Amino acid sequence: MFDMVFNHTSTSHEWFQRALKGEKKYLACYIFKDGTPDKPPTNWLSKFGGNAWEYVPHLKKWYLHLFDVSQADLNWENPEVREELKNILRFWKKKGVKGFRFDVVNLISKPAEFLDDERGDGRKFYTDGRHVHEFLKELVKDSEIGEMSSTSLENCIKYSNPAEKELSMVFNFHQLKVDYKTATSGL
Repeated sequence: MFDMVFNHTSTSHEWFQRALKGEKKYLACYIFKDGTPDKPPTNWLSKFGGNAWEYVPHLKKWYLHLFDVSQADLNWENPEVREELKNILRFWKKKGVKGFRFDVVNLISKPAEFLDDERGDGRKFYTDGRHVHEFLKELVKDSEIGEMSSTSLENCIKYSNPAEKELSMVFNFHQLKVDYKTATSGL
């Protein structure tokens, strides 16, 4: 089993480096938003602290990184990105890999409109997003495992429902949050 991180790539990845050169094909592989250095597109917070957006001065754009600044979120709305990710799975399946664990796979579908979160850190806009189930069905066949971030147990059950043909199993980190001051059943 291989661990696949398909929500984001390293900013050292060739795709991102080519995006930084302004190549439109590669800019479209990530979530870039126009802007000025003083105003991020939203007030969302990174899971690792600080703003979830990083400004690129020479492009006059911000890119989304829900995790570390060196981990730029992929644009799953782009069918070319999804096809490349499927090609990666096909490659490893031909090599004999039988299953994949998809890291934070429930965060791959971002909203159509990026808005500030007046009461939270932004996760309500991208967790279990509008196209996540169709993207997963397109990506996988069977025997895949997904790690869920900031979702409910009800959603975990939906992702692993055999009738949905998405994931064979999910795991989350609810047990690690029992002593969080703001813990709720949905986090």
